[in-house]
Amino acid sequence: MSHGADERVGTNHHVISYVDFPDVENGEVEITGEVITDEYVLSAVASEGLGNPYILAHGAQHLLQEIILRLIVCAVDGVELLTPSDGTAFPANQFLVSDSPIAEADLQEMKDFYAVLDKGLHTETYGGNTCLKEWADLTLNSQGDASNHRHLSHLMALFPYGQVSAFSSDPQEKQLYKAAVNSLHVRNSTDVTGWSASWKINLHARALEGDAAHRIFPQMLKHSGSYQIVMSGQGGCYYNLWDSHSPFQIDGNFGYTSGVAEMLLQSYDGQIHLLPALPSVWKNGHVKGLKAVGDFTVDQEWADGAFAGATITNNQGQPLSFTVGCLPEGKTVEATVNDVATGIQRNDDGSFAIPSSSAGDVVRINVIDKALVGIRQPHAYAPSSTTYNLSGIPVNDSFHGLVIQDHKVVLRR
Repeated sequence: MSHGADERVGTNHHVISYVDFPDVENGEVEITGEVITDEYVLSAVASEGLGNPYILAHGAQHLLQEIILRLIVCAVDGVELLTPSDGTAFPANQFLVSDSPIAEADLQEMKDFYAVLDKGLHTETYGGNTCLKEWADLTLNSQGDASNHRHLSHLMALFPYGQVSAFSSDPQEKQLYKAAVNSLHVRNSTDVTGWSASWKINLHARALEGDAAHRIFPQMLKHSGSYQIVMSGQGGCYYNLWDSHSPFQIDGNFGYTSGVAEMLLQSYDGQIHLLPALPSVWKNGHVKGLKAVGDFTVDQEWADGAFAGATITNNQGQPLSFTVGCLPEGKTVEATVNDVATGIQRNDDGSFAIPSSSAGDVVRINVIDKALVGIRQPHAYAPSSTTYNLSGIPVNDSFHGLVIQDHKVVLRR
């Protein structure tokens, strides 16, 4: 496998281009990584023959770049997560230091490779919009069928990997996110079957397009009478609710449920996003027991198409930062931890954070009028040993605003 400078972006990015595979047997390659005279050689896991003439002629498919990138990120994050910053291992993970072949030099090598690796996020102009490319050296419409097929592999950056995000505040990442969404819109939106239908639900959810995701549901739930291999015009499901491409594809079943969860909750970027892609037809409802990254358990309610509240159990005592979708105009949120009012940090990007929370804490998020923040009328005077907010709810030391302390109203800054 060879690599070289990426002239498209003008920097010395390493591009995986399939030119030579001396160790390929039956289309399979082992993952290896090594440095030879300061140049990186990387072999990727593959199937169906990476020596495919189409790949040789047109360069790397961005799917493969994104997978390799993810492998490196997961390896680095895994080692650093299980090894404290002081260089010692947690007692339960002592083997990571004593027996693991991952030395500090290996870790730095992976970080260096990540810094120069082509991330597979190249763009082009199609239909007047900037779109994410599928192939390094081909346009989306290179064969005149940009909107007539279901290829979505180049959008793994949007789902499931989250390399581009609707919630990013970085200007360049925002542009790449918009390019990914535009590329999603180019693809066929009517003849979606099996894996493609379920993947599109998840992609539209990450694009915060709840209505677009929901429009795919009837196509997946219609009855399929086809039991042969058919490449278009079928889809749906059988009487036992198995997904049909046709024939049966388990991708559709698992992907459908994943997509519904993604419409209601996302947590791939270090924050919990409540109701990010609620479709307009789901006017009222609630969901219980969804899991967020970091081992949070999330229950949510909504009414008249608007967020009504959430309960988040912090099972591991992780930092808690969140956004709220479908928050009505003129409304904001307040929070309690274990039924005690707590301070809530309101960030410039529109997100919220709970300053401190311990393992097992139950955080309740409620909707209030912005005009009432810090000036609610008290229900009762507080005993001198307890501090209350103006709603008469006990508060801890992290709460800021007007409080009742020693029978007096005091402003905490």
